[in-house]
Amino acid sequence: MEEFIRSLPDDIKRKGKEVEEFQKTFQPKPQVWKNVRGIPNFNMDAAKYAYEHWTPRKGDVFVASYPKCGTTWTCAIVKQLLFIRDPNYLEIMNARGKGILGAQVAIESGPPEAKFAIADALPCSRIYFTHLPSELINVEKIKSSDAKVIYVYRNPKDALVSFFNFSQNIPCAPELSNLKTDDFNKYLEQMLQGEQWTGVPAGQWYPYHIKSWMQYKDENFIKFIAYEELKKDFKVIVRDIAEFLGLQRTDAEISEIEKRCSFKVMQDAATGSDLEKIKFFRKGGVGDWKNYFSVAQSEKMDEHIKIALENVDIQFQYEI
Repeated sequence: MEEFIRSLPDDIKRKGKEVEEFQKTFQPKPQVWKNVRGIPNFNMDAAKYAYEHWTPRKGDVFVASYPKCGTTWTCAIVKQLLFIRDPNYLEIMNARGKGILGAQVAIESGPPEAKFAIADALPCSRIYFTHLPSELINVEKIKSSDAKVIYVYRNPKDALVSFFNFSQNIPCAPELSNLKTDDFNKYLEQMLQGEQWTGVPAGQWYPYHIKSWMQYKDENFIKFIAYEELKKDFKVIVRDIAEFLGLQRTDAEISEIEKRCSFKVMQDAATGSDLEKIKFFRKGGVGDWKNYFSVAQSEKMDEHIKIALENVDIQFQYEI
């Protein structure tokens, strides 16, 4: 890793300093682009720059999802699938959230020009996640470059509960402090009414995000996976992902990936980091929504989802 950093051109090292400084000083703020209200903890300018000026390359993988739907887990799995046979590249990819390689995890993070200049200096496939709807991602560039997208979805009740708990531990944009609440019922209503800033237009939430990506479900560049299926049949789904990415991995490698990407291992790896401070890894299960939703709230959510996703071919699993 140190040898790789030393080998970078001086101009890339300077851009790395820009990224480090940006990461230290960035403050959550509400931003709107193409009528989409960005998640305040991310930088919509980076997403705009990527859309207009940056081109993926063959081998790149994008994990798209609504927040708290298994994004980090899926990215970790993809990273292991790609680089389990190359410890050097795996080490580089493990460093992408800090130092000179900071902001190399999410498309919508970091200082735009510097961040993507560093991305293009990486010698291997890049893995990025995004919580943005498809209209804010240059899908045509992804397709033409032969990159891939994995869309991971989760039942909306567990996703909402996870987002609710996560929101208690992250900085809030001062302009949106009126939306900060530890009252689950209030939070539920805010989400259903599309009041929270979650990377979709005003008045929308999870269903809008799903529909934006589902329009591509029959195309070869994208694969949809369910969080619950990954929990239930890890090896089967990981083999499907490997096949989608054009990779052949042995049974032993799949078993090793299962170990490395277990919730406990990922939670322990975050010890002492900013992720631990914000309690990023909470439970990682299926069915926790039952500890939060009343019967009336659950039925209301069911009706809301039924209407919002009418004619959309997707089935949610609320328990396994």
